[in-house]
Amino acid sequence: MRFDPDNAFAHCTSCHYFLEGNPHEFTRWVRVQLGDGAYDILLEKKGHMDNARLARRDVKQKHKSEISRHYREQYRDMLTQRAGGNSGRLVFVGYF
Repeated sequence: MRFDPDNAFAHCTSCHYFLEGNPHEFTRWVRVQLGDGAYDILLEKKGHMDNARLARRDVKQKHKSEISRHYREQYRDMLTQRAGGNSGRLVFVGYF
């Protein structure tokens, strides 16, 4: 879940604090942003990830530099998209 692009949201500070303190409102907001189908898939992924939490932690520690490199490349691609005029939601590839 932590590395899933559908679980990444950018908020201003005020919205972040509001949504963090109001989990039901945050859930509603995410459903609107992703749609019910994608939201349900995200919850399903969370269930699978919860079941493999220890294994994932081991993988993360072993591949920390690889994960970091992957997201630096994704970030550079996002900067290129923004420079090219894309002002909407940017799609990026998750590590797992």
